[in-house]
Amino acid sequence: MATAKKKAAQKPAGKAAKKKTSPKRAPATKKSAAKKRVSKKRAVKKSAAGGVRLGVPLDLDARLRNLAVQMDLSLEEVLIQAMSEFADNWEDHLLTVRNLNAGDDRMQLSVPDDDNTP
Repeated sequence: MATAKKKAAQKPAGKAAKKKTSPKRAPATKKSAAKKRVSKKRAVKKSAAGGVRLGVPLDLDARLRNLAVQMDLSLEEVLIQAMSEFADNWEDHLLTVRNLNAGDDRMQLSVPDDDNTP
């Protein structure tokens, strides 16, 4: 270590000492550093913390706010209930359509017309 201190003392004061880098690894660039900052986990956490942003027409907004007042709920509670019901209904519908298209071997019942009964 004594020789390293002597060499450092011999260098002119105005020049900064060079940092040694490993020949196997290139120094990080701004581009790769920017990619590291925005990871998928952070992006998901950021959007989840901010919630959903939705542009709603004024007449629908007024209807939803009116419902919230009538039901003694917050606007957020009304919106969550509306979106949950929408998702439930469409999931059920799509499952039914999928099952019908699959051609399940289910027994189908038919009711005879009253006109054809003796």
